[in-house]
Amino acid sequence: MSRSIGSKMNWRMLSDVKNENMGHGEKAEYFSCVATVVYMRKENCLYRACPSGDCNKKVIDQQNGFYRCEKCNREFPNFRYRLILSANLADFGDNQWVTCFQETAEVLLGRNAEELGQLRETVRL
Repeated sequence: MSRSIGSKMNWRMLSDVKNENMGHGEKAEYFSCVATVVYMRKENCLYRACPSGDCNKKVIDQQNGFYRCEKCNREFPNFRYRLILSANLADFGDNQWVTCFQETAEVLLGRNAEELGQLRETVRL
């Protein structure tokens, strides 16, 4: 049972999403739901990314003070932290694994990627 509120909201229950095979087509499909975060995978959710413009590609530490971006084909003396968080959401009838990128992940975690990266570096020392 899906409901529409206004012209922009596409409300779905998670069971609807699965039953309608949403997200399996060629185009992205967007919907809204009310769900609870049940679990977040902390493994590999924070990574060092290319500092240039709109590039979010993971950089390779060259072990010489530089970080290489394969997409930009350049080396940089710095990087920026990025988040890609895998979370399990549940509503009253079903659950679903989702991927949350930078801004959404920061909202869920209550911290920005830079803060988390600095914390991780501090813990490693």
